[in-house]
Amino acid sequence: MGMIWCAISGTEPSEFCPLQRNEIFAYDQPPLPKEEDLWKKVRIDTWTGLLASSACADFVEEKFALNVTDKSAVRWILETSEGQRWAEQMGFQQPIFFTPERECTVNDQRPLILFAGLSENQTITRSPLEIYALIKVPEAYEDYRLEYGIGDEPAEWKELYRGGPQSDQPQFLTDWDLSEVPQGRVTLRIVLNSRRDTYAIRTIHLNIQVPTSTPTPTPTVTVTPTVTVTPTSTLTPSVTPTLPPTVTPTPSETPTP
Repeated sequence: MGMIWCAISGTEPSEFCPLQRNEIFAYDQPPLPKEEDLWKKVRIDTWTGLLASSACADFVEEKFALNVTDKSAVRWILETSEGQRWAEQMGFQQPIFFTPERECTVNDQRPLILFAGLSENQTITRSPLEIYALIKVPEAYEDYRLEYGIGDEPAEWKELYRGGPQSDQPQFLTDWDLSEVPQGRVTLRIVLNSRRDTYAIRTIHLNIQVPTSTPTPTPTVTVTPTVTVTPTSTLTPSVTPTLPPTVTPTPSETPTP
């Protein structure tokens, strides 16, 4: 009783008031174990949104969930401003993810995503690389996209292809030009989006070792030197002697008889 009074009165902790806060539980409803904390880290199947299991081990992600299962409490958090404000104060952001009620089973429909003609850690030495994939979805979905990133855990993704149709057989997606992709490890992934704000991701890691193309050398133009013509010596013309003019004799006067 004294401990309860300390909690109500707000008295500082001491030997008489060792605690400031006390929690009272019904005898048949003891406190939950530490594994069932308000913040609960769970492994979920990203396509169904249910807890992951051995039957659903392809598309798994770990995330923190709001560990509230009471339906009236869930409605209060989702449908009232007070509940949403409380969740934000607890550190949960919209959209709030609650702990799933059950595990995924073999009866839950899930997609099939496979890279065709490529294997994990395969070394690629040719460009362009033809990419085929099998994408089979048993329900309506939004779309899917093919992306790549540098390294085993890329920080940035670049889109190579976006599509929608599915097929029972592997289908051609794109020719991937590797001329500008650095040599080394890259990650390819296909991201499939449902219409229920869930998704499925299939990844594969490749080792790019495409030889760098050797540029064709530009031929060097050889300049042909211009031949300078040396002028020949000019002959000085010989002097032609000037002849004296020819004198025409004047006829003599004939005497008159």
